[in-house]
Amino acid sequence: MNQFLILHLITGTLFLAVSLMMKLWPPKKINSFYGYRTPRSMKNQLAWDDANTFSADLMMWSGISLPFVQVICYVLIGGHISLLVSIGYFLAAILTTVVLTEKRLIKKNF
Repeated sequence: MNQFLILHLITGTLFLAVSLMMKLWPPKKINSFYGYRTPRSMKNQLAWDDANTFSADLMMWSGISLPFVQVICYVLIGGHISLLVSIGYFLAAILTTVVLTEKRLIKKNF
């Protein structure tokens, strides 16, 4: 099996596993180890709960779509470039999750 395909499968699987973990076992209390941790989300328990629920949903959709993007990139592009495109998609998904979750927290005015 090609090393790039293995890297694709590992990154996609790990991101999906983390998103599933956040969805199924969200952090109950504000902590500095596990969960969506930003100053705004850690402001109070209501903000914490909302941010973790919302970001877990976004991460779940990103985690589901990432393997499809990776397979398409691997098949159509292949090699180093496909891995870079997949990593770019992965980083964009994380950035989008943070931006949308922070906007939600601002809108809800926790």
